[in-house]
Amino acid sequence: GLYYTVVRGNAQVWFLHNRLFSSKKNDIVAPQIRLLGEKQHDWLAKTLAESKAAVKFIVSPLPFVIGKNSKEDYRRQPAE
Repeated sequence: GLYYTVVRGNAQVWFLHNRLFSSKKNDIVAPQIRLLGEKQHDWLAKTLAESKAAVKFIVSPLPFVIGKNSKEDYRRQPAE
């Protein structure tokens, strides 16, 4: 799929895809964009909780922090 996880020995890597699945949340107080989409976000939370790996990596095509504009990265998405 477009997002997946791979286990190699004692490590597990999650490869995310946050360019196709983003969706606006209907939050009047603080509108946010969910970068991963509902399905991918739920999958990530579930598989992270179930993981027995000692070392965990999350790979994202969108940097976690890009620069000065917090709307362009994960800083605006505290739930993610």
